[in-house]
Amino acid sequence: MGPEDCTASKPRKMVTKLLGTSEAVGIGTLFINEEGLPKLHMHSAFGRNQDTVTGCTREGVTIWHIGEVVIFELLNSTACRKVDPGTGFELLKL
Repeated sequence: MGPEDCTASKPRKMVTKLLGTSEAVGIGTLFINEEGLPKLHMHSAFGRNQDTVTGCTREGVTIWHIGEVVIFELLNSTACRKVDPGTGFELLKL
């Protein structure tokens, strides 16, 4: 996701299809939005040997065999995703 030329004010959706089996690592956040719904924002790197695709993970990802997830809970947080009028994105507000 993002402008290809780094100058556009509103990025366009970019999707890269992964070919074959890949190793993967990612990190993300899960916070509620203004409607109280949980919203995931995650960046990941997928690769095998010398080829790697890295970016914001938006489309569905199918796990072939094993997927491990570690979740850390933040207690007493007031963080929330709110729509930014300039970009239209739900940005994390602390």
